[in-house]
Amino acid sequence: MTPPTVLAVIPARGGSKGVPAKNLAQVGGVPLVARAVRACLASHEVTDVVVTTDDAAIADAARAAGDTTGTPE
Repeated sequence: MTPPTVLAVIPARGGSKGVPAKNLAQVGGVPLVARAVRACLASHEVTDVVVTTDDAAIADAARAAGDTTGTPE
């Protein structure tokens, strides 16, 4: 029996009124979006991770963390 595919989708907007560039903000030396991608990849249930974004820098950080499908919209 083939294990199920579990897709984690992480929405990461580039613009923010409250905290500008929050998805690129460093938390413990790691961008917030990268922490989210790594947490999903560390899960035994998640098989694929996709970050949706409108910002090229966020897409780059997501790819560097392991998301191979995230591209700016």
